[in-house]
Amino acid sequence: MNTEFDLPLCEFNRNNPTFLEILRKNVMIYDKDIFEYFRYIFFRNISNFTDSNLYRLEKYIIDLHEVLSMNPQDNEGIYEIEKFNNEIENAIIYEKEYATEIHDEILPKISDIFTNKKKIMNEENKFITCPLRYVVLSNNWQELENWDDEDLYVKFWELRKWSKISHYYLMIYVFDLTLKMQKIKSELFKYELARKGLYSGTALDFIINELVIEYINLNKELIKYLKKMNRITYYNNSILMYANNINIMCRYENRLFDFDRNLPKSVIDEKKLKNPHTYIYTS
Repeated sequence: MNTEFDLPLCEFNRNNPTFLEILRKNVMIYDKDIFEYFRYIFFRNISNFTDSNLYRLEKYIIDLHEVLSMNPQDNEGIYEIEKFNNEIENAIIYEKEYATEIHDEILPKISDIFTNKKKIMNEENKFITCPLRYVVLSNNWQELENWDDEDLYVKFWELRKWSKISHYYLMIYVFDLTLKMQKIKSELFKYELARKGLYSGTALDFIINELVIEYINLNKELIKYLKKMNRITYYNNSILMYANNINIMCRYENRLFDFDRNLPKSVIDEKKLKNPHTYIYTS
């Protein structure tokens, strides 16, 4: 459920304290500078807004348009609002195309753990699993089957959805790259200890050289996709934003970790065996 206390929105408010103040004021006049600021922040931060924010954004635009319509001399303001509406429609088209482009681009490179397969015309098609693709427009938890594509709130909602989908694809690929690089660093440390940091004249030197080359290539890839991910501002608090050693253990050593209790499952099981009536609390 979207609330005013969602982390992305809290971070957004902290970094843009004046934006929501614009929405709280009574719209009486059109100010070009304020509207330009509104437009810039809107497109840059669409992923951070909750459903209630989107309703308030819609109300701001509708109220502003009504005020301007009462004064035919204010043609510039009406033109800018119509321009903004067209920009939203174009942005939705772009985000859908961009999400597809990113998906197809990283699909051959991302680890299989992030993918799935489905049969189409007796052929298995591989795709990246993205839960956001199955989010539907709803009101009070009821899916809206018939909604107006021209409704401004619907447009805002669609733009946010596809913006988040694009970000999700980039986020999991960056996460995947980070884990691979951390694993290689771990391997390099182990092999360097084995040869005491000196050239050994054995196959170990070849292995280390290959790992270094692979690490450099992965780092170049990481930089490339971090730039793509930073094209919008999204204060995402997903655990996939922060790869760490626990993720490496889960991925490469097949260990299970209880993130609620902040302990490996093996430790929890061992403590339960010693005292089955003790609950292991989060540290």
